[in-house]
Amino acid sequence: MSSEWLHTYSYAANELWGEKARIVTVEEKNYYVFDRHEGVAILARRKDGKFLTDREMVDLRRQIEWKRKPQKSTINISALEAVREKVQKLKYPTDIVLAVMTDTHYTVGGNWYSLLSCLQTVSEWGLDGIVHLGDFTDGMVAKETTKFYVQNMLADISSLGLPFYAVLGNHDANYFGGNLEPMSIAEQVELYQSLTEPYKRELKKPYYSFVIGHNLYCIVLSAFDVREEHRYGFDFEQIAWLKQELTQITANKKILVFSHIAPLLRLDAWAKKIRGSDELMAVLETHQRQYGNIMAFIHGHTHADYIYREAAFPIVSIGCAKCEDMLVHKPKGFFTPRRQWGTYTENLFDIMVVSPTRNDVYFLRVGAGESRSLSGKLAKEERTAMKKVITYGSFDLFHEGHYRLLQRAKALGDYLIVGVTSEHFDENRGKLNIVDSLMERIHNVEKTGFADEIIIEDHVGQKVEDIQKYHVDIFTLGSDWTGKFDYLQEYCQVVYLERTNGISSTMKRAENYELLRFGVIGCGRIAARFVDESYSVSGVNVEVVYNPHIDSAQKFQREFDLAFVTADLAELWQKVNAVYIASPHGTHYEYAKKSLENGKHVLCEKPLCLKKQEAEELFALAREKGLLLMEAVKTAYSPGFTRLISMVKSGAIGEVRDVEACFTRITPSNMRELTDTSCGGSFTELGSYTLLPIVKLLGTKFNDIRFESFFAENGLDVYTKVYMKYHNALATAKTGLKIKSDGQLLISGTNGYIRVTPPWWKTTEFEICYEDYTQNEKVFTKYQGVGLRYELSDFVSTINGYRNGGFKLTADESIAMADIMERYLAWRKEQAKEK
Repeated sequence: MSSEWLHTYSYAANELWGEKARIVTVEEKNYYVFDRHEGVAILARRKDGKFLTDREMVDLRRQIEWKRKPQKSTINISALEAVREKVQKLKYPTDIVLAVMTDTHYTVGGNWYSLLSCLQTVSEWGLDGIVHLGDFTDGMVAKETTKFYVQNMLADISSLGLPFYAVLGNHDANYFGGNLEPMSIAEQVELYQSLTEPYKRELKKPYYSFVIGHNLYCIVLSAFDVREEHRYGFDFEQIAWLKQELTQITANKKILVFSHIAPLLRLDAWAKKIRGSDELMAVLETHQRQYGNIMAFIHGHTHADYIYREAAFPIVSIGCAKCEDMLVHKPKGFFTPRRQWGTYTENLFDIMVVSPTRNDVYFLRVGAGESRSLSGKLAKEERTAMKKVITYGSFDLFHEGHYRLLQRAKALGDYLIVGVTSEHFDENRGKLNIVDSLMERIHNVEKTGFADEIIIEDHVGQKVEDIQKYHVDIFTLGSDWTGKFDYLQEYCQVVYLERTNGISSTMKRAENYELLRFGVIGCGRIAARFVDESYSVSGVNVEVVYNPHIDSAQKFQREFDLAFVTADLAELWQKVNAVYIASPHGTHYEYAKKSLENGKHVLCEKPLCLKKQEAEELFALAREKGLLLMEAVKTAYSPGFTRLISMVKSGAIGEVRDVEACFTRITPSNMRELTDTSCGGSFTELGSYTLLPIVKLLGTKFNDIRFESFFAENGLDVYTKVYMKYHNALATAKTGLKIKSDGQLLISGTNGYIRVTPPWWKTTEFEICYEDYTQNEKVFTKYQGVGLRYELSDFVSTINGYRNGGFKLTADESIAMADIMERYLAWRKEQAKEK
């Protein structure tokens, strides 16, 4: 029998074929007939070893006898309708909806036409396209037969009338099963990608990109080359192309990366090596660290479902569209849904709702398997019979105490859910000294092996929601919370566990990171607020106050009980390793320069400088000395404003076309702001705030700028408007010290606008508004104290190397604002001359 076996995708040993099939004769040729589907249907060779011709294969399909019960309809209308309702419920106006399938492994007698029937139904739901992640066929037959199969499939897909995007898989090279007729990459591109827009534009590469909607940029990678020693992988030409491609994608667009195989070897059970894996991940992770807009890397090949969360971005595996139960060759944690021929589970593909606004992707399953999402909001429901335990924590600087707490929590029941707090939630509850990233903290919890499920805690009231959602029996926390969560006894049992004495994250933080000993330069209102706020940030101690007028400094020292006071800068620098500059505007440059030259980190109040060249010099000096220089525009570091910027850049309102920022207040005439004729005035005092959202959203490269002001008798501006023109946007900054206006921030885009409630520079709430007002969304965030704690927290964490807040206000942005200040002061001087 061994000379008469058929190739099978189920990888059954050759000798088993005699047990699964019998030989029949059709037109004097011997073929095999199966008593049931084996996941292969028919991939036949003749007994003489030659491939069947197209005509022979069609005749065989027509005449072959299948000894099984008549197949039931695999179109489950109610199940499909349930998926459609989920799509309608989830979809925002700016969301993208795609049908995504992979590993169809088309064979005569397989389940392609069952899949097609489901696709025909969902194609009427207003989809934005179809993505096939590779392995169209098994690739174990004659080249012409494979082409015949694929052409039939593409004709079927074309009939759906939707944009189509093809990814090349390993089987698509047509080399499997000892096949001596593999296809070149050029042949594969011409065959499989003939329906894609890039192919139509004659961009005939196995890798390409395409844009859907206003905000979604998709990148398709090629991951297999039969000519290479290690066939799986990504060649360096492609990686160079990817790197260049990423530089052209603006930060407000979201990115999806599609490939047939995963980018990491640990997620692939077939390959011994993945070429270019490290280089590919380095490019993607570098981009992600800088912009954070890669939503997911989505692949097939594993014939299983999984969302891998340990990389810089989620890596998502989608199960096999072909009806089969291949349970081998699966990395740990991958889920293979059970399938049954002739039922709805014969099919498997996802309706993917991509939501740039929510930074989430929902995978709504058609057929076998379960719906899921990047956020976990559609995760499967667990069995309710088991006793479930839930606990929460930051788990920062993971230590033995955390381990023991989780161990005892697990012992309370059968299933442990661990809620790890997000950085945003930690900030909102005043915990500003988190060292480890969210992903690091999740990974540390996961490594203990005690957590059956890990969720993210990101808002107040979530504990009640989670207890009800997951049918929790026991809520537990450490004994230092005793009594504080007794109100949850209404929903479940509450247990407080004794903590491990002598071990804490605070202690580990003190052991591993340098304490910042601050000296404050200046004794004004903002300096007093800074000292008050410093008590809310771990790792900080304000020890010295400096003022050339020693009486003012001594008064400040007594008020805040500081250790030292001085009028001598040299003495200041001997006692501290960081300075906070809160002196008059005109002194910032000199104090910052001398402090950097003396090896001190500098946090300087706004405006950092009043001249572009001075700002450039200071940042260059800080880099040379290996020190941190940061401009203290507190709004830039507040959680609400950070969230606002992220949502706008994620495409929540499309492309930004206008930014209007206003900050005014009625100020007594005897205040410094209105008496310092050199550096005072409304724009130097408040302009850093109003310029901030403009440069953050529209950039530092404007085409034109002009100013209009009302002046006091001493020549200082009491109200100023700045008009800025960009290539494709406009901006207005309004500041006033004697004229009051509505202090709101308005950001206008091509799909909607965002109105930030006054006072916007504290950013506690904003509303995203659309043409369809029913889709409007309000966002609320906390703003602790007077806001200085946020900039101080980022300053400390950046110095100690466990978090980089530099992206919140970059050196280029500070330099650009200094440039505008310089232009304004020059213009104001000219206006005075004309009078």
